Amino acid sequence: TTVPLEVLTKTFSSSAWVHKKFKISSFLTPTANMHISLSISDAGPGGTVVEGGLDKFFVYDSATVGINENPEAASILIYPNPFSASASIQLPTITSQSIMEVFDIYGREVRKQKIDSQKPKLLRGNLPAGLYFFKVSSGDEILGAGKFIIE
Repeated sequence: TTVPLEVLTKTFSSSAWVHKKFKISSFLTPTANMHISLSISDAGPGGTVVEGGLDKFFVYDSATVGINENPEAASILIYPNPFSASASIQLPTITSQSIMEVFDIYGREVRKQKIDSQKPKLLRGNLPAGLYFFKVSSGDEILGAGKFIIE
């Protein structure tokens, strides 16, 4: 369901910021599974987020976002966390079939990589900054799961 809060048209008469407040519960009923996503940018050259305006605002209501962590699963460390270019992955055991799947905050798989060395690395590559969830499995067995942040 899409609910427009306000439609704005560009006017050149004033460059002053306009402050607006919207109460989400006036448009939809909050639930325990809601997730909020914001997009902020500055279209001008040399702009910064400090000068940006709120361009997009999404509320997702889904119980399937993310990965439920299993406290009984083996401990998997990703460090440093947060990281900007790469991180080390520490697993108690590695099998020839170990696979790491990485998901964005919407539950979409954004990466899948085989883990076949004793000192595996997680490379940022083209992943944008943000929060990610991961799970490591071997065949049908989930070895562990967790989350990390890319700066």
